Amino acid sequence: AVASLAALGLVIGGGALLARKSTAPVQQAFEQMRRFMADAAHELRTPITILRARADVARQREREPAAYVEALAEIERDAARMGAIVDDLLTLARADAGERGLRAERCFLDDVVLDAVHAAQPLAERRGVALEVGAFEEAPVLGEPALLRQATLIVLDNALKYTPAGGTVTVTVGAAGGYCSLTVRDTGVGIR
Repeated sequence: AVASLAALGLVIGGGALLARKSTAPVQQAFEQMRRFMADAAHELRTPITILRARADVARQREREPAAYVEALAEIERDAARMGAIVDDLLTLARADAGERGLRAERCFLDDVVLDAVHAAQPLAERRGVALEVGAFEEAPVLGEPALLRQATLIVLDNALKYTPAGGTVTVTVGAAGGYCSLTVRDTGVGIR
């Protein structure tokens, strides 16, 4: 009886250990999926906010047909960028899974940031915040331009969100001593 109870205990303990080890990859996959979903939601929030701001600004007052065409063209470009962000997120998910590495290329941070500032302008207007470009130096970097742009948009969105109406967000890009820098200053409570 004692031997049977001991054997039963070993079987239960061994079964629990095997079950835990066999479900570990599944739990890890669920954790990666959860993290990917959180990242996707965070990355898409800013461009969706910009799309809404562009549409809102276009609807606020009567415009000439050419102005509507221009607003729709900007919305179309932003929608295409959102598609690129989705592609980038899938690329990152594949890189996390070891299926693909990131492809860095030589680009200019000042050009990437200026494009992001232009995209964030309707959001600044909607919030009543001045979005200004300060000193801009030519800043060559090695990176993925689309991901650098998206990271800049996230920082700008945060700065605009926490700057009260009438405030200012200033963006500068510098290059000194072999290093490039992006600085975002605001007159609000600061980036959160």
